[in-house]
Amino acid sequence: MPAKKSPMSLEKILDASSRIGYLMLSYGAEISRVEDTARRICMAYGADEAHVFAISSSIVITLVRSGETLTQTRRVTAITTNLDRVDRLNHLSRMICETLPEYDEIMASVNEIERRPLYSSVVSVFAYALISGAFAIFFSGSVWDMLSATVIGASIRLVMLLLEYLKAAPFFLTAAAASVATGLARLFSTGFGAVMLEPTLLGVLMNLVPGVALTNSMRDFIATDYMSGVGRLVECFFTGAAIALGAAFVLFWR
Repeated sequence: MPAKKSPMSLEKILDASSRIGYLMLSYGAEISRVEDTARRICMAYGADEAHVFAISSSIVITLVRSGETLTQTRRVTAITTNLDRVDRLNHLSRMICETLPEYDEIMASVNEIERRPLYSSVVSVFAYALISGAFAIFFSGSVWDMLSATVIGASIRLVMLLLEYLKAAPFFLTAAAASVATGLARLFSTGFGAVMLEPTLLGVLMNLVPGVALTNSMRDFIATDYMSGVGRLVECFFTGAAIALGAAFVLFWR
C-alpha cells in the first residue's frame, strides 16, 4: 500500500523521527530497532525515501519528498538503561504510524515519556542490596555472605550516587565502585570468620557488569550492524577493565 499523505512539513517529520530515535538510543535500545522505528515514522508521513543511519553515539536521518531533501544529525552524549522508556517510545511510534497525529501532539507525548519519574535513590540502593545478596547465594555463599553482600551492595550504590553527582567519568565511577566493594568484602571476610570473600565480592560486582550493553552488542552483530556491535563491545570491555582494575587495586594492596 502507498504511504498515507500528510500535510506535516518535511522539517517537522524529520525533527519528530530524529527526536524519537535519539531518545531510544539514549535509553539503550538496539540499533536495528532505532533505525527501523525512525524509518517507519518517516515513511508513514509520506516521505519518498528515508535513510536512517545510527550507531551508539549518533543518529543521522535523510528524508526525500517531492524533490526536497533534508538531513538531520543528533549526537548521543550519554547512554543510560531505561527499558520502560524504550518500550513506551516504541509503542508511541506504532501509534504514530497508525494514526498520523500532528507534530505538537507527538512532541507532547515524547515530553511526557521523558518526564516519567526514574527510580528514586532509595529504591536504587535497595535494588543494589537485593541483587548483591541474591547473587551471593547464587555463587554458593552462606547466609552470612548474603547479608554481607547486601550491606556492601547498598554501600557501593551510595558511593556511585555521590560520584554521579560529582560528574565522574563512567570508567572511574565503575573502578571506584569496584574498589569500595572489594575493600569492604575483604574487611567483612577478615573481621568475621563466617564470611567468605569470593561469593560476597562476586555477588556485589554483578551489579556493575554491563549485561544490557553486551546483549545489545550481540543483537547488533546478528543484525549485521557490525560497527555498532563493535562499539558496544568495546564499551563492555572497558567497563570490565574498570571492574578488574578497581578490584585488583584492593586485592593486591598490602
